[in-house]
Amino acid sequence: MGQPVSESTDGVLRFNVSGGSVQISFVNEKFVTAKKLRPDLAGSVLEIVLQHEHSTDNAESMKLLKNRDFIRDDVRNISVFRNIKDGIVYTFIDGRLKTTRYTFADSQLSKARL
Repeated sequence: MGQPVSESTDGVLRFNVSGGSVQISFVNEKFVTAKKLRPDLAGSVLEIVLQHEHSTDNAESMKLLKNRDFIRDDVRNISVFRNIKDGIVYTFIDGRLKTTRYTFADSQLSKARL
């Protein structure tokens, strides 16, 4: 991804990529303590967020509507499809994919605990 275009005070890196941007968050000491994780996990990737600027994908084209692995939440013009087991969350605004989040799966978090 090259050099980050910015880095926040809490260590979140932002990159510009084809079709949008990427934000990468890392496990910090506070998160380790709050979730009672192994201390050696500090500094590992916590979440990757892709912001899609011009995506034409929708829930139907991604075959999410009948996929039982995803829980769907709708509020006004926003639909969120969550797969907690695999750590993937898709957000659609006005029917178009806007955000993809990759985070830890449930099983990974339980294995990371003390």
